[in-house]
Amino acid sequence: MLEMALVLPIILALVSGFIGIMYEIIQIERLDAAVGLAANAAIGQAPGNPGAICQAATAAFASTMFGGPVGGTSSCSLPPTKDPYDPAIIVNSFDCTSTVAGFGNGYLAASSPNASAPVTCTGTVSIDYNSSPLGWALSLYHPKFTASAVATPTGYRQCAAGISTCTNN
Repeated sequence: MLEMALVLPIILALVSGFIGIMYEIIQIERLDAAVGLAANAAIGQAPGNPGAICQAATAAFASTMFGGPVGGTSSCSLPPTKDPYDPAIIVNSFDCTSTVAGFGNGYLAASSPNASAPVTCTGTVSIDYNSSPLGWALSLYHPKFTASAVATPTGYRQCAAGISTCTNN
């Protein structure tokens, strides 16, 4: 009984630590996928309509990060948000920008089909283990992860029919 009383808490702490590491890896992969899909969703929209571009990017990020359908916003950023399906996940920030000299706000605000500015999306997520069943073992550990992705419109998307000059072909 004495040996079991001494060894069991150590074994439970080790198992909880391994589960916590696996959970972190899943969240890192989810964040990488979410920012990548958001950047690709942004360049998948026609230039000249920043509201639609930002809505596509934030909707792609939120639905990937939160694991369920979540609507986007016409702003290219999200305020700090708790995951509605997993209370241990907190999205601290998300933002998509596009700036290249000569293109104003780059792809987001360009009105011509030859807008060749890349879109960069960045997100930061933290894990609050106190809001999970692992809180008893990992209550002092609050990891924070940042990921970013860059997507550039292809030459095909940049050159519309009837346009004789295109950039970045």
